[in-house]
Amino acid sequence: MALNWIHHTVENTPSFLTSEDLKSVGEGVILNFYQGLKFLSNLRSTFPSGLELRLRVVRAQEYCSLLEHAISSGAFMDTGWVDQYFSVAQEMSCRMRGYPKECKAQWRELREAVVKQEARGWDEQPVQSRTQRRDPLMPKLAKKSFRFLDLPNNVRNEVYMILFLREAISIGDWDFDWLETQSKNNRLVRRTEYDVFDHKRKTMRRTTYTARSLGKKIFMWLNIMQVNKQIHKEAAQIFYGENKFQFLGTVESALAFLHDRANKLDILKKVSIRFMADPYTKFKGCYNWTCKIFDPPRTFHGSWRRICNLFVHSSLGLEDFNLAIDSSFWLETPWEQGVDGVFNTPRLCEPRDIRSWGWRSPQTEWGSVTKNFLQHAARLGGVNLRLTIDRADEDPEREAFRKGLEKRMQEEAFKRPYLADDSVPRCSCRKRLLKECCIWDREGKMRRG
Repeated sequence: MALNWIHHTVENTPSFLTSEDLKSVGEGVILNFYQGLKFLSNLRSTFPSGLELRLRVVRAQEYCSLLEHAISSGAFMDTGWVDQYFSVAQEMSCRMRGYPKECKAQWRELREAVVKQEARGWDEQPVQSRTQRRDPLMPKLAKKSFRFLDLPNNVRNEVYMILFLREAISIGDWDFDWLETQSKNNRLVRRTEYDVFDHKRKTMRRTTYTARSLGKKIFMWLNIMQVNKQIHKEAAQIFYGENKFQFLGTVESALAFLHDRANKLDILKKVSIRFMADPYTKFKGCYNWTCKIFDPPRTFHGSWRRICNLFVHSSLGLEDFNLAIDSSFWLETPWEQGVDGVFNTPRLCEPRDIRSWGWRSPQTEWGSVTKNFLQHAARLGGVNLRLTIDRADEDPEREAFRKGLEKRMQEEAFKRPYLADDSVPRCSCRKRLLKECCIWDREGKMRRG
C-alpha cells in the first residue's frame, strides 16, 4: 500500500516529509477524516450565505477544492472563515492522530488563493498573469501595512482578548501509553513529569499533564507569544490573568503545570481545583487532545498540602479560588454532625494506610501533618474562596451544609495573614521529575527573584 497518511498534527508537520512521517491506512480512514472535517466545518464555521448551501451538498473529498475555487473567483472578499476551517483541520488531525497526505497539497493551494485575494485587495486591481505586462509609467502602489506595537494599548488588549480569552482552560492527565508514544516522537519532552499508580500493572508509571480549552472556541493562537518579549509579556497578562484555570486531574498535574510556568504564578487570578474523596476511582488519563478529562484517583494529601502552600506563598494576584469536591464527600465524611465536626476532623478523606495510594512516602512526613484538606484551603487569606460539592443541590440539607461549610472556611481565611511575596517566583531547579523539583520541597515555596 502507498504511504498516504501523515501521522502528525497540522501544526507539527515538518516542512520536508520522510518515510518516517508517513504510513499506510485504508480508504475508510481517509473518508472518515474528510467527513469529519466537513461536518465540523459546517457546524462551527461562519460561511457566506451563498457559499454555505453549496458546502452542505458537496462531496467531502471536494470540500477544500470548493473553498479554493470560491476564493479564486473573487466573489467573496472576506476570507476570515478560512482560519476557522484550518482550526477544524487541526482538531481533526489531533482526533485521528494524523491526516491524509493529499490534504497538504490541497491546503497549500487554498492558502495561495487567500494570499492572492489579499494582494488583490491591497493593490486595488486584479492580479495580472505572467503574460501581461505592467505599464512602466504607472507607479506601483505600496502595500498598506502597520506595526502591531504601534497600536494603542487598549486596542492590543482587545486583540489579545479575542485570541486568548476562553470560557476556561482545563488541566488534566495524559494516559500512560499515549505519553510513551509521544516521548518517542520527541514531543512533550519539556513538560514536568510525575508518577501515578497504575492499578492494571500494580506499579508506579510516569505521565504528564494536558492543557486544553473545550467549548465553541477551542483554538487559541498561542504562537503570537513567540514574536518578541513585549508581545509575550502583554499576551501573558491576558491569557493567565483573564482566563479561569480548572485543574480537573490529579493535584500532581496541577503542580507540574505550575512548575513549568513558575514566573506566571503571580499573574493567575482565577483558579478552580478538584479534590477527589472517592477511594475507588482508578486512574484514567486522556488518550487524545479532545477527549474529556476523567476524574482522578483519591487526592494525595502531601500533594494537596504542597499546592496550598504554593498558592499561599507565591500567588500574588490570586483573586478567586474554587474548591470542587466530588460526590463521595457525602459518604466519606460525617457531615451529619455539622460544619465544625467536619472542618475539625483530623485526616479528613485520607486513607488509613498510605500504601493505598501507591506512594512510598516516609512516615515522618505524615507525623507532621495536622491540618485536613479543608483547613489547608482555608489558609488562603485575601482570596475570594468558594466551595462546590457535587450533588449538593439535590438535597436541601446538603446544600445548607455546603453553604455553612463555605462560610466557615471564609471566616477562617479572613483570619489568616496575607503571605504572598511581592517578588516574582522563579524555578530554581530546572528539573523534569516533579519529586525532584523545587516545587516539591518541604515548604512548597519557590525561589523569589
